[in-house]
Amino acid sequence: MELVKWDEIANQIATNTDVKQLSELRNKLVAYKELAKQTKQSLETQNKIAEYRLRVDRKLGVWSVGLEKKKSGPTEVITSPVITGKMEYYKEIDIAPAEMRRKEAIASVPEEDFEKHIAKTKAEKRELTSASVYRLVKKPPTENIPLPSGVYDVIYADPPWEYKNAGFSMSAANQYPTMPIEDLKTMAIKDISATDSVLFLWATNPQLKDALELIDAWGFEYKTNFVWEKSNHTAGFYVYGQHELLLIAVRGSMLPTGKKFKSIIQGENKKHSKKPEVVYGIIEQMYPASKYIELFAREPRSGWKSWGNEIE
Repeated sequence: MELVKWDEIANQIATNTDVKQLSELRNKLVAYKELAKQTKQSLETQNKIAEYRLRVDRKLGVWSVGLEKKKSGPTEVITSPVITGKMEYYKEIDIAPAEMRRKEAIASVPEEDFEKHIAKTKAEKRELTSASVYRLVKKPPTENIPLPSGVYDVIYADPPWEYKNAGFSMSAANQYPTMPIEDLKTMAIKDISATDSVLFLWATNPQLKDALELIDAWGFEYKTNFVWEKSNHTAGFYVYGQHELLLIAVRGSMLPTGKKFKSIIQGENKKHSKKPEVVYGIIEQMYPASKYIELFAREPRSGWKSWGNEIE
């Protein structure tokens, strides 16, 4: 990594007022980090790249928060182009709302705490990651959103499971804000669940034990599952993962009143954690004319109550 001009990068971060250029710089730093890992560069080099990437994330997060405070957008700092709202901001740098909220959360860490964390991590010769900085945030964004009012008899949830592999670039913690199992368990799901209701809960294989515990904590009883057979596999420590489980649990009595399906679901996995659209239709056909809610939703769906930190 001798050819990397560190002083030039630091200067760009400090002085750049063009959001697109700064976003492109971040993409370069992500690529540098991958190259550093592959070529087995020193931890010092890898942490230097990670530090610069985090500083870019903080600046992008500060600008994003600024859009909420000024209706016309912070045009005195963002010059490419004149951005009038958050959606324009997201489009300009091609970033998902959930990822930007993560940058906003990192930007919310007090500067003194942020600098101390970086210095301490380097001094202790530990890997510097966005996940480690994110833990300095008092509460993940999802926790700041109250659950909706009302009672639902069909609950569909894809929790942002917290893993122990945050150091990997494709880990969940580097894609969206995750939540520890302890926080998931304390969610007041019982308050929005009908006496007779069904829970469809996505669970990855490493988190299966946590998922079963979460079912109990939310007041449901595990019954069976669907298996999503993905079109391609992901990485894994023991096997390449090519399937995911959709657990079915009930509260009270909640047998399907509609169509019954085979237990294998097939579908593409094009985007990190994005589940196949066909699942909505399956649930609606199994339990027609029901009151549906999706927890940790990525986008609204007609006929459903959608709740999550990606819902505007």
